[in-house]
Amino acid sequence: NQCLLKVADHAAKQEEYKEAIAIYEKVAASQLNNNLTKYSCKDYYFKALLCQFAVSARKDDIEPVDAASEKYKDLLPAFENARECKLIDGLIAAWKEDDVDAFTEALFKYDQITKLDNFQSSILLEVKKALKGEGVQAGGDDGEGSGDDVDMT
Repeated sequence: NQCLLKVADHAAKQEEYKEAIAIYEKVAASQLNNNLTKYSCKDYYFKALLCQFAVSARKDDIEPVDAASEKYKDLLPAFENARECKLIDGLIAAWKEDDVDAFTEALFKYDQITKLDNFQSSILLEVKKALKGEGVQAGGDDGEGSGDDVDMT
């Protein structure tokens, strides 16, 4: 599973989000029935949701993120109370309201307690730009990499 997770992380960094989502979901599914490993699933679901957000932002369609979030809550009920899930729920609500300030505030509050890593920040920056109407890529609906570098400034 560790090798698969590295492949998923690499795929996500290359903006091959759909491939990354499939791998994160596969690893989580293999660990759900083990009491020692099932709580790691929240991390895999969080990464999968971030990737789904990037794909959905390019399409300007948040429903797949909402549906995936509900699916993960059903598979792992503890996920619903996780900070990561609450962040995603807040980001979904901000997107539905087209509220960049609420999106930013949700990220700020999360980051005050749990720092976002570079991987998470770069995906969320891409999503935020799409919400603001900047950087939504035409034809970018397949989850494949665009080759564009993300400017974190």
